[in-house]
Amino acid sequence: MLRIKIPRFALPIALLSAAAHGQSYVDLSFSNNVQPALEMYPNNSTLGPYYSSALQMDFTGAGNYNGTSIDVRATMIGLTQGESSNIVGASTYNWVGWIPDYNGSANNDDLGVYYRHDGNPAQAVGGIAWTLFFLHRRE
Repeated sequence: MLRIKIPRFALPIALLSAAAHGQSYVDLSFSNNVQPALEMYPNNSTLGPYYSSALQMDFTGAGNYNGTSIDVRATMIGLTQGESSNIVGASTYNWVGWIPDYNGSANNDDLGVYYRHDGNPAQAVGGIAWTLFFLHRRE
């Protein structure tokens, strides 16, 4: 009988390696939004032109992998203040909205996240916190 001694750390490393091989890159397109983006030109900017100030926006068919369609839900979850990533109730930054199909003229179909600073020079750092939730369905 042949016995091989395997170090205790070998199995977790092997499992970690197998998981890394199972990952794939999927290019996402944010051009097929479910909720309409009918608001125009925030602050007379050239972003958009269409955006939605809703806190949540869904996208169908944002990607495809091995016959599985990937849907995405983007959700703005809160404001941040200062150097911290902690979510706060009020901030010098304000949520404006989502810009679906951002940069679509360059065939990028990105998702624009638009927020603005209120001009308070005492607190120049901050932003928003948001999540992407991925759902899949067989076609």
